[in-house]
Amino acid sequence: TLAGCTVLVHGEQGLGDEIMFASILPDLIERAGHVVIGASPALSTLFARAFPLATVCAHDRSPQAVRQWRDERPPAWSSDHAPDYQAPAGSLARWLRRDRASFPGTAYLSPDPEKVRRFEARLAQTEAAGGRPLRVGINLATNRATGLTGLQKQVPHEQFAAVLSRFEAEIHFVSLQARDAAPVTGDGLVSDFSADLTDFDATAALAACVDVVVTTDSAVAHLAGAIAKPTIVMLRHAADWRYGDEGDRCLWYHSLRLVRQRRAGDWTDVIDDVAERLARRLERYAQDSSAPGAALPGDADDPSRRVHDP
Repeated sequence: TLAGCTVLVHGEQGLGDEIMFASILPDLIERAGHVVIGASPALSTLFARAFPLATVCAHDRSPQAVRQWRDERPPAWSSDHAPDYQAPAGSLARWLRRDRASFPGTAYLSPDPEKVRRFEARLAQTEAAGGRPLRVGINLATNRATGLTGLQKQVPHEQFAAVLSRFEAEIHFVSLQARDAAPVTGDGLVSDFSADLTDFDATAALAACVDVVVTTDSAVAHLAGAIAKPTIVMLRHAADWRYGDEGDRCLWYHSLRLVRQRRAGDWTDVIDDVAERLARRLERYAQDSSAPGAALPGDADDPSRRVHDP
């Protein structure tokens, strides 16, 4: 039993992995006496809000930093003794995700309400007075540090530009790419807030303001799933293990819909599929918005807050 014990959990691998494995932390916090979470600096603010009963400290994921956290108490730690147990975040699944029924698939991260309000106001300023259009968050970038794998996951901007042009009069596209990523092709068709996306707490707030996210297999996909935002994920032919070999559903996030390459390196069918999904979504949005007394996305009783097919 972990009752009365202090458990140190540190992030590992990529930011997306860190977000995904954080879905296990509520189960651990419920069982342990106290949990200390070593999170990447870009995630520490978001995690601190999500897990108020734990101690969240920003830390480097380097092997040297992990050893220091394991063998020496981290400076921000409130405990007066060394941890009783420590584990990389990914290892928690060995004990707490042993079967399909143990994957809740619900939201476990929450955006900052004040940041959401600020982004909402800025988005509204850019939209026509005639009414709020369907908002689609876009991310075509991947982690450059992953080398060839990252390049294989990345959707070419020039190919996706056809989707932007097709819906430019009906959809408000919003870039969810950080400031260090190449801008989404289609200048004038995509609202760019990259200068404000300094960490994933800001990105989560902006993602909360859109109706659906379209993204590559990246940390943004994990973030959107973690806040239960309807999301379309464009996957390379040899997708990561977490997505399985087939199907359009993800065990870790129930709000994700997966669109897979039929042929390695060919994004044509994927982009066509995304365009058709957006067309159906746009049609439903137009019908819902025209109904008397219909709730707009963002309202407290908005049906789009619930998980459904993008």
